[in-house]
Amino acid sequence: MSSFDAWLEPFFFVVDPSKRLFFIYLLSSVLIGVLVLYRQNGGSGLQAFENLINPKVWFHRSSRVDFQLLVFNSLLRTFLFFFVLVNSLWVSKVVMRQLVACWPSHQAWNVSYQEGLLAYAIVSFVVLDFARFFQHYLFHKIPFLWRFHKVHHTAEVMTPVTLYRTHPIESLVSAFRRIFVIGLISGVFLFTTQSVIGPFAIFGVNALDFAFNFLGSNLRHSHVWLSFGPLNYFFVSPAQHQIHHSRAEKHHDKNLGFALSIWDQLFGTFYQVRHKEFLIFGVRGEKHLNLLTALKAPFRSVKLNKSKTL
Repeated sequence: MSSFDAWLEPFFFVVDPSKRLFFIYLLSSVLIGVLVLYRQNGGSGLQAFENLINPKVWFHRSSRVDFQLLVFNSLLRTFLFFFVLVNSLWVSKVVMRQLVACWPSHQAWNVSYQEGLLAYAIVSFVVLDFARFFQHYLFHKIPFLWRFHKVHHTAEVMTPVTLYRTHPIESLVSAFRRIFVIGLISGVFLFTTQSVIGPFAIFGVNALDFAFNFLGSNLRHSHVWLSFGPLNYFFVSPAQHQIHHSRAEKHHDKNLGFALSIWDQLFGTFYQVRHKEFLIFGVRGEKHLNLLTALKAPFRSVKLNKSKTL
């Protein structure tokens, strides 16, 4: 990938089903968002749509930093991720070879392609979701990691692009996490099914991920309050994730999950939303006016902490 291609990569997210900004996910979220706003505020559907695409939100200084980080991280992959020799396919082969060495007499499970594909979709969805949760948990609980994750939480307004408001260090950690987890799952399935699961099934878009994104996942980073009610105990609703971004102390380190809320319940970070709450997004005392201040912020925190100890 050339540097020119890297600059253009974010513009192709709208045609990539593996990205949250895929146009079908955006359109479905717009439709759901308009219906929710229309029901909550009354008025016309046109007014609801105008509230959803409020220019004051999309062109806010905080949103500009979101876009800048999206492009910067895409460009950075050209230079840094090129040196990441480990990839999911390599990890899966290593895992499969180790399993074969440990159990050379293993007989492949007698499952059809459809059964294997369904099992892979479910297992990968659940395991990847837990892996994302656990990384998120660590980035909140470990002070050094929080310095980098805090960049995401400094968003004062939220749009679907806020998902990509991540410090490059955190983005790199996420890439390694995904490489390892997908490789591990794929290696186990290649061993147990003897390649019943093909490369496309492994590296394509999980049907459950597609469904989750289609059903309004982009509203998680928005100002549209949508709770799933009792289903919040099973799935993370947009309202629950907005609680996660709240400045209020009672909301700190709550609702760290991505798709399944069971992990929050197991780790004691679950916060059930029972009614619409007034929320202010961001981190007190932290404002990133541009890309440079966002990139420097974690290291500035280190310098400040050192100066306090002198």
